[in-house]
Amino acid sequence: MQDRDSIGQSPPARLTIAPRENNITIATGSQGVGKSRRTEEEAKIYCRHDHKIGRAGKPVLYLDTNNEYSQYRTIRYDVTAKNDNGIYIEQFRRPEIRRIEPFKPNRDPMDFDEKKKAFFDICRRYKNGLAIFEDINTY
Repeated sequence: MQDRDSIGQSPPARLTIAPRENNITIATGSQGVGKSRRTEEEAKIYCRHDHKIGRAGKPVLYLDTNNEYSQYRTIRYDVTAKNDNGIYIEQFRRPEIRRIEPFKPNRDPMDFDEKKKAFFDICRRYKNGLAIFEDINTY
């Protein structure tokens, strides 16, 4: 029996998750040079499927410390919770951009230590996606 390649037929195209290596990228520069805009463009590309190369899109999660990405839906996150905080971070798997707001459930702003806690919760619990930490010098 002949396989598909030997009779001139290509196997059906499949969308697979291409391996991506872990890396850290830091965007630095003066205010207004386009760091956030370029990062957002990269985030949109990252979560988009690319059928030409067979790459599935992956989720993108912002720690939106300045609340400047309000066009994206949020992930439920309670920085004041003692147990099971971050379960929604772990469950976020859709290829889209989401964010964690810099607020507590009562809408008071997170303080320095709470932003730092959110940062470490993301580092521990978020897998298989792009994490973007805006203005890391504020925590």
